[in-house]
Amino acid sequence: MSSGLKIKLLGELTLSIDGTSITGVTSERLQSLLAFLLLHRNTSQSRQQVAVQLWPEVSDTEAKANLRRRLHELKQKLPGGDRWLRVEKTTVQWVQDDNCWLDVAEFDAATEAVASLQTSLQTMTAADVKLLEQAAKLYQGDLLPSCYDDWIEPHRDQLRQQAITVLDTLIPQLAEHNQVRTALGYAQQLQRLDPLYEPAYCHLMRLHTQEGDRASALRVYHQCMTRLQDELGVPPSPTTCQIYEELLRLEDMPQPPSGDTMAVLSTSPSTSPPTTASVAFPADITVPGWERIGSDVPAAPSQVQPVESVRPPVAAQPAARAEDDDNRAIYIERPPLESLCHDTLLQPGALVRVKSPALMGKTLMMDRILAQLATESLRTVRISMEMADRKTHFSDLNRFLRWLCINISRLLAIPNHINDYWDEEGMGSKMSCSTYMEEYLLTVSDEPLVICLDDIDVLFSYPDIYEDFFGLLRSWYEQARTYTSPIWKQLRLAIVHATDVYIPLNINQSPFNVGVPIELPDFTDDQAQSFAAQHQVDHLDIAALIEMVGGHPYLLQQAFEHLKRHPEQDLATLLKGAPTDSGIYANHLRDCWLDIRDHLDLKTILKTMITTEQPVAVDAIMAHQLHSMGVIKLQGNLAQPRCQLYREYFKTHLDQLV
Repeated sequence: MSSGLKIKLLGELTLSIDGTSITGVTSERLQSLLAFLLLHRNTSQSRQQVAVQLWPEVSDTEAKANLRRRLHELKQKLPGGDRWLRVEKTTVQWVQDDNCWLDVAEFDAATEAVASLQTSLQTMTAADVKLLEQAAKLYQGDLLPSCYDDWIEPHRDQLRQQAITVLDTLIPQLAEHNQVRTALGYAQQLQRLDPLYEPAYCHLMRLHTQEGDRASALRVYHQCMTRLQDELGVPPSPTTCQIYEELLRLEDMPQPPSGDTMAVLSTSPSTSPPTTASVAFPADITVPGWERIGSDVPAAPSQVQPVESVRPPVAAQPAARAEDDDNRAIYIERPPLESLCHDTLLQPGALVRVKSPALMGKTLMMDRILAQLATESLRTVRISMEMADRKTHFSDLNRFLRWLCINISRLLAIPNHINDYWDEEGMGSKMSCSTYMEEYLLTVSDEPLVICLDDIDVLFSYPDIYEDFFGLLRSWYEQARTYTSPIWKQLRLAIVHATDVYIPLNINQSPFNVGVPIELPDFTDDQAQSFAAQHQVDHLDIAALIEMVGGHPYLLQQAFEHLKRHPEQDLATLLKGAPTDSGIYANHLRDCWLDIRDHLDLKTILKTMITTEQPVAVDAIMAHQLHSMGVIKLQGNLAQPRCQLYREYFKTHLDQLV
C-alpha cells in the first residue's frame, strides 16, 4: 500500500501508517465518529443522521455543531485526512480503497468466503480450514469495546455472532486433524466471547479429553455449572451433562493412547468402547461441528449462520422442570439475618456486608430481600463481578467504573447517559463515576436506590482496581452521613463476598469496617429438619446425615433431592458412598480437590488439619482460601475441616499422595 493506513476496530482501536502509530485519536467521541464512518463506509451518510446518532441527548443544532467540530478534528488527526473523509454540505463518507487496511472489512470478507464454501464440514480441505483460521485470527475482540453508544450495539452483536459461528466450525475441524492445542486456544477465545455460551464449554471438555487431560475437562464442566447457576439459575444442558458423565465413566477405564481418547467419549451406552461416530446429541442443544466429525451421514453445506445459544433471551425465563420450580420456592430463613439486612437497607445511606463461604445461599438470600424491597418503593440492582470481562473491564479503573455505571443503568431500565457526565482527563474516573451516580442515577427517580455488589472478592486479585474502588464506596457511604449532600442518603449498598478481606486496605478508605456485617451460618438441626420437610423427605431420620455434612445447605440439598428422586435408596447406603468418588457428592468433591491438588501449601495445611481432631493454627491467607471454598471452618485463628465429609474425602486423596 502506498499510504499504508491500517485501522483495527476489533478489540482496542489502533491506527498506524507505514508502521508508525497514530496516537491522536484518543477521545471517545472522536473514536465513535471514526467507527461510525468506517462501519458505513460503502454509502454516504446524512450529516444530520450522523449527528443525531452520536449525540442523541442534545438538540439537533448542538449535535450538528458537535459533528462539525469533530470532523475537523478527525481530519487534522489523520495523516492526509482529506483523502479519507469526503465531507459535503449535507453528507459525509469514509473513502475506503486498497491503500487502507481495515480489520472489520477483512473479517467481513473472510466470513463471506466461508459462507460460500460448498463443501461439507466432513470433507473440508486444508485450504477451507485455513480460511476459517484467517477469520478467527482477525477477530481480536469485540467491536470497539470502549464505546458504549446505542448505535454500535447491533454492529457489535452481529460481528460477535459471526465470530462465534466461525469458531464453532473451526474448532472440531482442527481437532479432527489432531491440532488440539491450536483448537484449545480458539475454544478459549470462544468462551471469552460469551461466558454463557454453553457449547464453548463442551468444546473445551472434548478437547481436554482428546489431550488425555481429564482433570481439566472436569474443571471446565464445574466452571460451566457454576456460571450457569449463578447468572441464569439453570443447570447445564443434557448434552453437557452427558459429556460429563462419560468423563466420570472414563475415570474407571484404562487410559487410551494419546490422541485416541475421543474414541471412547460417547453419550451412548455400550458394552464395548464406542467410537466418535456413535456420539449422539439431544435435539435441544448441539455442539456445533462435532456431530459431523467421523459420521457417515452426509452433512449439509457449510454456511456461516447465527448459532443459537442455549442462553435464554433476557426478557424470557428459561424452561424449567417441575422440580426446578419446587426448588426455587424452597428457602429456609436464618432469623434474624434476613430482617436485619432488610431493615438496614431501608435506612438512608445504609451499607451491609454479607459474607459466607461458597454455596451457602448468599445470592439467594439477597435476591429475596431485594425482591421484597422492590415492593416497598425502592429501586434494586444486583451486579455480580463475575460478569465483568477480566481482560477488558479489569484492565484499568476507568473501564471498570464505566462498566459498572452502564450496567446499573441497564438493570434500572433507564437510558444510558454516561457520556454526558464522564470526563476522565478533566475530573478523573472516580469523580466522573460519583457525578453520574449523584446527578443522574440517584436523581432520575424519587425512590431510593439499593445496589448489591455480588462476588466482590473477585476484585481482590486486581489491586489497581480495588484500592480506588473500595475507597470510592467508602466515600459514598461517608457522604450519606453528612448534611452537605443529602442526595447520597438515597443510596444503600450491599457488599457480598465469600471470604474475609485479607488484602491490604487503608482503614479509613475501606468499606469492610463500616456498616452492618452479616455472616451466614450453617443450618441448625431444626432448620435442617425444616429443609427436609420442604423437600418432602421429612420422614427420614436425618441425624446421621447431619453428622456427615453438618448444616451445609448445599450438601443437605443434594442429599434431599437425590433421596426424593430415588426413594428405593436408603439414607445409610447414601452415606456409605458419600465421601467417595462414586457417591452423590462426587462432582462437588472433585471440584474442590481440583482446586487444591496443585497447591502444595494448601495440601500441607489441609493434611495437618485432617490428622488431628483439634483445631489447628494455620497461615491466615491459606486459611482464607480454604474457607472461601467452604471446606474448612475458622474459629478465630484456628481451623478444622468443615464436616466429616471433607475430612474423610481429603484424607483418602492426601494419603494417596504419600
